[in-house]
Amino acid sequence: MYNDMIDVIGFVGKNDPEVAERMEKEASIETLIKAKGFEKVVAVIGDKDVTVIVSAEALLPSQTLQIQDAVTSQTEISLQNIKIVCFL
Repeated sequence: MYNDMIDVIGFVGKNDPEVAERMEKEASIETLIKAKGFEKVVAVIGDKDVTVIVSAEALLPSQTLQIQDAVTSQTEISLQNIKIVCFL
C-alpha cells in the first residue's frame, strides 16, 4: 500500500511542475536537516506554511534554529509559519 502511494505521488509530481518543485524542496529540506544529525525527518510544504517532523524527544534552541534555517533556505516561508513536531 505504501509503495502504491509513492507511485501515485511520483506520477502526480512528474506531471505537475508545481507539485514536482514542492517535492524537490521538501526533499532538500529533509536532506539539510538530516545533515544536522536528525535520523528521521519529514517536511511538508503547504500553501502558506511548512511542517517539519523530526525524530527527537525535544529540541534545543540551536536545533530549532537549524531546522528553521533549512526551511527558509529552500522556501519563502516566514519563521512564524514553520511548525516543528517532535516524535519518538
